[in-house]
Amino acid sequence: ELAAELVAKADQADPAAVRQLAAMKTRPALDGLVRLYDVLGSLHMRRIALKCFANFDGLEDCQDTALQKLTDIATLSIEGELRDTAVDELAGFREGRRALGAIVASGALDAVRERALRHHVGQARPEDIDWYRSIWRPGAADGEKDDKKKERKKDKEKETEPAIPAVVYTPALRELAYEGIAGSQGLSDLVEDTRSKLPGVRRRALEELVARGGDELVVSAEERFGRRDERADLRLFAARALLDRKGPKYADTLYKEVTRGGELPLELLFGLAETFAALDAPGVHSQALKSLGSGQPDLQRFHLRLVANLPDPKVDKALLELSTSKYPSVALEAVRVMGLRGNATFVPRLEKLLKEKQVSSL
Repeated sequence: ELAAELVAKADQADPAAVRQLAAMKTRPALDGLVRLYDVLGSLHMRRIALKCFANFDGLEDCQDTALQKLTDIATLSIEGELRDTAVDELAGFREGRRALGAIVASGALDAVRERALRHHVGQARPEDIDWYRSIWRPGAADGEKDDKKKERKKDKEKETEPAIPAVVYTPALRELAYEGIAGSQGLSDLVEDTRSKLPGVRRRALEELVARGGDELVVSAEERFGRRDERADLRLFAARALLDRKGPKYADTLYKEVTRGGELPLELLFGLAETFAALDAPGVHSQALKSLGSGQPDLQRFHLRLVANLPDPKVDKALLELSTSKYPSVALEAVRVMGLRGNATFVPRLEKLLKEKQVSSL
């Protein structure tokens, strides 16, 4: 019997023979594959055997066993690569969503649960929305918090059996679950969701508002951009959404907000600099030219990136001056922009800087 031979050889088995066994698509072949996987020690051979379980997808007397084996590997294997591969294989089964859902609600490693939910959401169906919602807002489907407090108070007044630990959904899982329901949220709900404590939810809600194109987008995007405690990537997304909706002239408003003072993350500054540079926004470009060399180092770098491609001799003059700035980060930024502009008149200055090592990072 082929299965018995493979089990006896274990890691020395021929991979082609393992695939041949799986290709039989019979119950004995599946049982043999399960036994073989359990005796294998080689990661390479386990990976080959693991991928063979897909041959039993859709077979009435085999499918459930194959799904369970893959689920066990996904939740119990000590090798991260095998766990990931098992989850990916489950996603390809016709009934794999059921197993993925079980993993999400299990006590498996968070990374495994997140991978399973990502696959599940990628195949989302209308009937999944309530389940996704229960993950996104745990307990909401069972009543309001006040009701739960009353229930807990009653429980304390009488002896009860030890409670079964509730499933804990991490912020990452809750954000993934929201991916599955964002498209079904009403406009007013989306506006409220942009104020969620979860940054992934705030961004996804804003993306959905962008897709729908309603006036609610402007209100939410302005609110997100205006909050200095908001994540840099989300503020940048909000700014770009506003520019797409209101047009290049709105860049003047955004520019004033950026330059009004206060420390801002470089991710936001540099992202806005590139965005403004690509716009037909003469007002912003003019202000940036006037501001070259002014302000804190990060703001100076912001202006240098903003004007990097402007065909104006004032930029070249400012670059020569700023290449010897007392702030190393500004001097390095000026040199970087000089290289981008490719002006031959920069060569003597660059050679001098290299010789004197005034910019340590050169």
